[in-house]
Amino acid sequence: MNREHFLAFLWLRWRLRVNQVKRAGTLNAILTGILAVAALVASIGLFVVGVVVGALAMPQLSSAVRMYVWDGATLLFLFCWAVGLLADLQRSEGLAIDKILHLPVSPSGAFLINYISSFFSVALIMFIPGMVGLALGQVYPAGPAMLLAFPLLVAFVFAVTALTYQFQGWLASMMSNPRRRRTVIVMVTGGVILLAQLPQLVNIVRPWDIRPGNSAGKISEEEFGRQTQAINDEAKKRYEELIRKFKAGEIAEEELGRQTQAVSEETQKLQDELARKFKTGETTEEAKAAWARVERSIRLMNSLLPPGWLVLGAVELADGYVLTALLGTLGLGLIGAVSLWRAYRTTIRMYTAGGSGDGRRPAPATPTDQPAARSRMVEWNLPWVSEYAAAVATAGFRSLLRAPETKMLLVTPLIMVAAFGGAFLSLSQTPPQGIGPFIPIGILGMMMFSTMQLVGNQFGYDRDGFRAFVLSPVPRREILLGKNLSLAPVVLVLGLVVIVGVGFAFHLGVDQVVASGIQLITMYLLFCMISNLCSIYAPFAIPSSSLKAARPGSTVILILIGCMMVVPVVVGIPTIFPVIVETILVETCGVTGVPVSLMLSVVILAIVVCCYRWVLTWEGRLLAAREQRILEVVTGGTE
Repeated sequence: MNREHFLAFLWLRWRLRVNQVKRAGTLNAILTGILAVAALVASIGLFVVGVVVGALAMPQLSSAVRMYVWDGATLLFLFCWAVGLLADLQRSEGLAIDKILHLPVSPSGAFLINYISSFFSVALIMFIPGMVGLALGQVYPAGPAMLLAFPLLVAFVFAVTALTYQFQGWLASMMSNPRRRRTVIVMVTGGVILLAQLPQLVNIVRPWDIRPGNSAGKISEEEFGRQTQAINDEAKKRYEELIRKFKAGEIAEEELGRQTQAVSEETQKLQDELARKFKTGETTEEAKAAWARVERSIRLMNSLLPPGWLVLGAVELADGYVLTALLGTLGLGLIGAVSLWRAYRTTIRMYTAGGSGDGRRPAPATPTDQPAARSRMVEWNLPWVSEYAAAVATAGFRSLLRAPETKMLLVTPLIMVAAFGGAFLSLSQTPPQGIGPFIPIGILGMMMFSTMQLVGNQFGYDRDGFRAFVLSPVPRREILLGKNLSLAPVVLVLGLVVIVGVGFAFHLGVDQVVASGIQLITMYLLFCMISNLCSIYAPFAIPSSSLKAARPGSTVILILIGCMMVVPVVVGIPTIFPVIVETILVETCGVTGVPVSLMLSVVILAIVVCCYRWVLTWEGRLLAAREQRILEVVTGGTE
């Protein structure tokens, strides 16, 4: 490809982008124009601000503060870049290579044009000029060595854009399958939501915080009293000296009042500062040590993570050291080159290997090839249940693993546990004694309540597949049992992880941990009994690949609200009762060493299992009576 061809294809790529904006409508074109102008004005403003800050403020700051400034600018750019990536998650080639191969242009040239066109993003237009200005402003005070920040910044942009382009190309090859595409979207969405909890996790660790009692420099109560007495004695001496001077005629009455007020204010300030140190348990040395730890942690993260190489290089250049900047430029350049090369290989394979993206074609099967005999998941036999229930359970569990919308619902408990559990663990105060056994019950109840949309509408996600249940000779009781068992692995495994984690965090006894595991099973059986009734009496259709109900009626909404109000009472009271009894016996009667909660949990579980067997038979008859109505609803009929 020569220069004229390259410019012609760049112009073609620009015209395609303009035509896309025009086809979207006049309003979209106006909004796009306003956004472009706003981004341009913001980029100019940030460039000017960067030059001013770099020239006037940065030379006066310490290396640590300059590192924080560069970290903030880099993180802000990466955040906006990630937001733009979510808006255009799957890469679409502006110039389809298979449509231009008959023209005098090579595939690598078309790939290069598509890659360059990916530079036109709001994040690049807005924030890169600001970072250029920040480096440019430091050239005069820091010296010519600061000029090396510009190739370092170019290598950083090259690495980010190339890595993003490779990621988008990989998603494009993965998402050629519609089912796989929905799964990828669900997983990326869940990952972004969990990533949003990263600040909460940092708040739990609190690297900047020194807890009271963990430092040898903490002011003790005796030391606090001694220093307070010393401050008061010093103030008293100064007051007596002022009175002596006034009586001797050395100072006037107005001067006496002024100096007395000054001594009073200074004494009050010293007492307030001493009280703050005693309350927080910190001294000036501790605060300095905490900030030193933060600085070391941030510097270590910048050393390990490639985006931090730009930060360390710019900071070191301002101090006159060029080696870090050179190594950072080399490392980021290599990352960008390798990512762009792999993106090119993925793109070529998409057009030469039928869109698989891996370049491998399956070898043709020969008549002598015999598939290895293995049991499929839907053919598994589960202990202690009939073959009917086992078939429904394994088929239901398989559908949960394959349907993207149910995957998103199953991710919800993880998100809630991470969010609320992190918020609870971030509290600086230690929970009261005896509150530990109640914590896993609350977390487990919250986790099960978050799955109400899925378990309370078990047949809605089957859609047309519910016909198989209607036409099958399977007893309806076994269908409900299989449905309950299909979700049990997810709930029970996640619940056991929560119980073990809480047990370690709050130092629960072995009997309390085992009792919590038994209470988890009790809670799940009670939850299933209510959810089965809700699924039978208030089913609603769920469109494919969606989490939104299709026109639920007012009766359905009222039943769902009633079930949500009943679940905490029916599920919570029998589960929490053994813990309450044990706590009362310990606090009032001094009964210790007896696993009261464990024994009562076993008794309650036995009672709940018997009730579950009877209720399941009754609910099976209800399902048989209403299955035609459920079929009409979940297959898209009226409600």
